[in-house]
Amino acid sequence: MPTRKTGKRPAIDTRLIKRLRRHASETISDVLDVMGLPNQVLAAAIRPIVPGIRLAGPAFCVRGRALAPDEPAASVQYAVDRALTPGCVVVIATSGYRGSAIIGGNVAASYSRGGAVGVVIDGAVRDPREIRNLLPAFATHVSPRRPGGRWNVAAFGEAVSMPGQANDEVIVHPGDVILGDSSGVVAIPRRLVAEVVEAADRLVPREKKVLAAIRRGVDREKALKSADRYGHIRKIVPR
Repeated sequence: MPTRKTGKRPAIDTRLIKRLRRHASETISDVLDVMGLPNQVLAAAIRPIVPGIRLAGPAFCVRGRALAPDEPAASVQYAVDRALTPGCVVVIATSGYRGSAIIGGNVAASYSRGGAVGVVIDGAVRDPREIRNLLPAFATHVSPRRPGGRWNVAAFGEAVSMPGQANDEVIVHPGDVILGDSSGVVAIPRRLVAEVVEAADRLVPREKKVLAAIRRGVDREKALKSADRYGHIRKIVPR
């Protein structure tokens, strides 16, 4: 039986999301790595369907599965449309399904109208020309096959398992913050978002100083040692 959890968490300050959007996924990954959380990057196969797009926002988690032959599809998808929160990134775990697209233009239009600012899918999309004009989308591939009768939403509003780049899975909880760009997708635990953004704000100018020194002819090893790039980052998980 499909499940749904509609309890809404307090919204994350939009100013914090705007600050996060200025950062590259590499910077955020570095901060999390130094903190002791190196496995927050989703699988490299999850890519932007249009080069150069970016997204950032709290995760709205959706989980689905393949349908058995002649199994009726529950209408949970429509409940998802009504439950979306403004500024969210819809994160869809497919349970490894590859038999068709997961969403197309109509679903993307509903997500956009519901306030979503992007979608991240461990699976395929269709209608990429329509979707590119509606919201940023990250997916593993594109397929012309419709999901009707093949795949269906099973639950939303609960933690989902997404494939990871460095490990088997990244657990994304509702409200964790997603950042996606041309290099990949990073999931930031909700409780750490403010700390991660603050650390990234301080890291960027230090990285710029290292690059400037190397361009001036300073030995790279010496430039890195003198920068103390990561000294301000709190080690949450000791190594």
